[in-house]
Amino acid sequence: MATEYQREVAALDVAIPASNTVDSVNDILLDQIKPRLPASGTISTIAASDIPLAVPAANATTNTDERDVVGNKTDAAVSTVGTTNSIIAYIKGLLGMIVPSRTAVTATGVIVEDGTSGTPSIVAVATNAAANTFGSWVELDTSASADSWLRGINVGLSGNWANNTNVIEIGTGAAASEASKARISFYTAAGIFTGLFTLSIPIKIASGTRIAARTACGGGGQTIQVGISIYQSLET
Repeated sequence: MATEYQREVAALDVAIPASNTVDSVNDILLDQIKPRLPASGTISTIAASDIPLAVPAANATTNTDERDVVGNKTDAAVSTVGTTNSIIAYIKGLLGMIVPSRTAVTATGVIVEDGTSGTPSIVAVATNAAANTFGSWVELDTSASADSWLRGINVGLSGNWANNTNVIEIGTGAAASEASKARISFYTAAGIFTGLFTLSIPIKIASGTRIAARTACGGGGQTIQVGISIYQSLET
């Protein structure tokens, strides 16, 4: 006659029915654990409804899982806010804006007037004849010799100027397509004025970029001498 132990063992050695009561022991074994068992017999840590742990493809635009938000180490740098880019892409874009790029063109940490050999790079930039109206863009640098940071704007006014308000803009880009990158306003009394306006946040200028300036003044019909100081590369 079978013992109680033998009867319990026999009860356990019964096939799980195909149809189970929800959340019963059989249901847990058959429908919740079995699907996670690969051929090796090891329980998988990821089910179909779980968040994928694998790194997404580079520059993926999906926004379903946390991995999509974090991104891929090879994501391209992005500096414009959007709805399809990863944290990695934005970090790369931010670093590109605040950390100078490496270049083999110039020595470490040089502040220069680009493209000069002893001659001051100062350009006469005429205002419009009308008051408070910009004149034409005038080229300061045909092509930046290396990745640079616009650090300061040099200004000179000669002659017997009347009291005036003045504006200078520095722009980059091809002629007739300049984009303004920096703007300073200042006041002059009658007489000669020279000065250096230092930018609190330097502006990045990529190697090969054309740089230009335009001016305006409260009196109209004047000329302002303009130059720039740029900082090139933290490393060679």
